[in-house]
Amino acid sequence: MVFILATQTNGPALGWETAGQFLYILLLVAFVAVLAYFSTKLLAMSRGGKFRSTKRNLEVIESIGVGAQSVVQIVRAGEKFYLIGVTKESVSLLAELDAETLDIDERSGGLPEKAFSNILKRFIKDKPEQPKEEGDERDA
Repeated sequence: MVFILATQTNGPALGWETAGQFLYILLLVAFVAVLAYFSTKLLAMSRGGKFRSTKRNLEVIESIGVGAQSVVQIVRAGEKFYLIGVTKESVSLLAELDAETLDIDERSGGLPEKAFSNILKRFIKDKPEQPKEEGDERDA
């Protein structure tokens, strides 16, 4: 009996051509990763880094989250300070604050620790109560 050895060449040959294609794909993926890294760095700098406006007329002094998607902030606009509420849908002016009542840290330009909670407590305490309407069962 005679056995014949047959070689099958159904798929692509694994040689230098395939290795070159693999290396090309690997370099392409590395290039895209480096490009994504530097574009995110550029975006971050444009939002708060070196590309930030040199004019300092508007500044968020301090903020605190009061819910899942709501924040209360102290904002300086020019020489005035405002307490605002920010949610996903809106921004509301809560109060205009006196610069004398704020304890601003001159080194950082912001408020010292725990000052924001004290201001918020004062605002809530001084806020006049809204009259109850008949049939209002929120406080019951």
